[in-house]
Amino acid sequence: MEYLDLFDQTGQLIGSPVAREELGDRSQLGDAFVKVVHGIPVNSAGAVLVQQRALTKAIWPGRWALLGGHVDAGETAEASLLREFREEYGIDASTAPRAMVLRLIQRVAHALMEFWLILIDVDVADVVCQADEVAQVGYRTPAELVEIYQAEDRWAPGEAVYRDQVLELFRSLPEVSQALRAEVAR
Repeated sequence: MEYLDLFDQTGQLIGSPVAREELGDRSQLGDAFVKVVHGIPVNSAGAVLVQQRALTKAIWPGRWALLGGHVDAGETAEASLLREFREEYGIDASTAPRAMVLRLIQRVAHALMEFWLILIDVDVADVVCQADEVAQVGYRTPAELVEIYQAEDRWAPGEAVYRDQVLELFRSLPEVSQALRAEVAR
């Protein structure tokens, strides 16, 4: 059984871990949030490795999306990111330069979201997709990500602020990636 820690909106741990299956409708969480991590693997050409979600997924089935998942109880967001990379893609990204580039609150889903940039060159042929999570992977440019994520039917009512922050992050990926590359080169 998968357990998740609960946090207040500042990211401070509150209460005891809760079984994910017991969460159901997250509106029952009140002022509590779960943590979710998203990975943005960017190659040396500036393209982002994304996944087409399995058709069996409850959220965004068959849609192209970033790598990601819930942060398990007792786990850091960074450790969760690396676990998701191994589980969903079969790739060890532990030595790849990475940095958290956006943290936001998605109130509709009661989630504290962290977006992590990972500088890594992955050959699509080397990816081993976790079949119940990922149908396939491919590279997209930041502009293509904006196009994918700005579709109105992708977002629930009340998610406009969240959507706008994610789209702005995608638009800034070339500069953000360049800054992390420069920092790593120092």
